[in-house]
Amino acid sequence: MAEKMLELKGVTLVFQPGTVNEKLALFELFLDVAPGEWVTVIGGNGAGKTTLLNVVSGVCLPQSGRVLLDGEDVTAKKEYQRAKDIGRVFQDPLMGTAPNMTVEENLAMAKIRGEKRSSFRTGVKRADSAAFEEALAGLGLGLETRKKTAVGALSGGQRQALTLLMAALKRPKLLLLDEHTAALDPRTAEKVMEETESIVRKHQLTTLMITHNMRDALRYGDRLIMMERGRIALDISGEEKRQMTVEKLLARFEQESGSRVVNDKLVL
Repeated sequence: MAEKMLELKGVTLVFQPGTVNEKLALFELFLDVAPGEWVTVIGGNGAGKTTLLNVVSGVCLPQSGRVLLDGEDVTAKKEYQRAKDIGRVFQDPLMGTAPNMTVEENLAMAKIRGEKRSSFRTGVKRADSAAFEEALAGLGLGLETRKKTAVGALSGGQRQALTLLMAALKRPKLLLLDEHTAALDPRTAEKVMEETESIVRKHQLTTLMITHNMRDALRYGDRLIMMERGRIALDISGEEKRQMTVEKLLARFEQESGSRVVNDKLVL
């Protein structure tokens, strides 16, 4: 394993360059993430948070700069070529699962992520079914008794917890969480965050988590970065992060960036 699990070296991405709709999404962005490190990412709309995850996962390829994963240069690799090493959970509980397939069939699909789809066979092996049942029981949502249930029949919180389990099933080199609790009610969001912490810590997964909840950004993870205009405006970790409050964080951001955080989506 490389000393740095993720490295972004001077990454720049411009949408629709040379047109009237040109938009600078990331600008000469540098970021290193150590193996097993959990980084929370906050910032206003248009700051570049989701674009950052899209560049890391291969959804978008940058115009300049390099992306390295576990020491391998993956800058030119597309999303499907990185899939075996990267797990991702989106904001929408409807994404990331096949609603007409059962819970355990979805897990079986997740087990072969990044492999040829011909590897998937109809039905689930008995050994896999038992392993899935144990993993589902660990979520504490009763899903182990519903493994034959179509995913479309689950609640949003159950589905998001399942998606999280699926993303982490193969112990990816990198786990990307893209506002994965934003569409849930507060109580369910808290439960999913507890499960997130359990899974990330148990398997020591290197994790990038976008959130609009500033308290969650401070409570969870080892390190916090705040983005603005495609750059990292603030990067804190260790004791500094543990002692940080929302009020201090906002003041520090304004001091470092020279601008205020004005965004009604940010939860203070």
